[in-house]
Amino acid sequence: TLADLNNNGRGRAVVVHADPDNFGHIPTRYTLPDGAAVPDRQTLTTGDAGPRVACAVVK
Repeated sequence: TLADLNNNGRGRAVVVHADPDNFGHIPTRYTLPDGAAVPDRQTLTTGDAGPRVACAVVK
């Protein structure tokens, strides 16, 4: 949230991705035949939010 950004004394930045974040929920396409969930690097890195489309430093 913006409040979180303003209350953090370290550097602040915002990155906007092309797609919605899956918030760590592992999509069903990553389920193995035995039922185990295995996220790929993209899900672990960006939450399947797609490519970055904008970024900014918050002052």
